[in-house]
Amino acid sequence: FVVTAKETRKHYGISMTTGNQLWETDHFEPYFNAFANVYFDPWGQAVCADDKLLTAGFGGVVNAYSLMDGSHLWEYDIADPYSEQLFGNSWPAPIGFVTDGKVYLFHMEHSVINPMPRGPPTACIDLNTGEEIWRVNGIRLGTRWGGQPLIADSVIAGLSSYDNTITAIGKGPSQTTVSTPDTGVAKGSKALISGTVMDVSP
Repeated sequence: FVVTAKETRKHYGISMTTGNQLWETDHFEPYFNAFANVYFDPWGQAVCADDKLLTAGFGGVVNAYSLMDGSHLWEYDIADPYSEQLFGNSWPAPIGFVTDGKVYLFHMEHSVINPMPRGPPTACIDLNTGEEIWRVNGIRLGTRWGGQPLIADSVIAGLSSYDNTITAIGKGPSQTTVSTPDTGVAKGSKALISGTVMDVSP
């Protein structure tokens, strides 16, 4: 199992068999993640998935460590391009859930201020590399007091505390059609494949 020390900004792997320490991380967490460490609720900082320890929180940075030896694997910065939110230059954004080899991040709004900071993000990153798959600024899903978004049937739904609306995102009703020749094509010969993509998403 893994324990976290906010004072050292590190994580420690402990053997469940002997109680001995197996490793400590070789990378320092952002100091604002201490505020995520002390909360024992679904908005906590650490998630274990696919032999990785994933951390995020008020520091606005996601880190991945190996659960085998504690080595640092990758880092993803949830940067705030406008530097408008109060806690730093990166959005406080915990890990909402991990599924299908992807890590989903949502805004960690607590008590919105006026004027409201622009662009709180919802993002999806690759679990194995930390590469950004997509990011949408301004969706504002998730709050400390209103719960975190959920995913079901490939649709993510959550509460936006900016306007008290429930927002859902997912694959839209766009359609793709493809037609191919009805007969076989000899090796080395040309064949025409045609089709359409009708983008009718709202």
